[in-house]
Amino acid sequence: MNNTSILVVEDEARMRVALRHAVQAYSAQNHYLRVFMAQLRRKLESDPAQPRWLITEPGVGYRLRSE
Repeated sequence: MNNTSILVVEDEARMRVALRHAVQAYSAQNHYLRVFMAQLRRKLESDPAQPRWLITEPGVGYRLRSE
């Protein structure tokens, strides 16, 4: 699935609306990922609040620690 979009906009008002929609779509996708990771941590981690295996890497994403 390719989520890359190219915005071609004639005026500034339309550009703002197009950018707002693009940001909202990204935020919604980001939310689903956070919810999924929280559910996964509840299943795999002994203490989901202090994850040992599914580590969040700020600015990068998630990492599965092997040991």
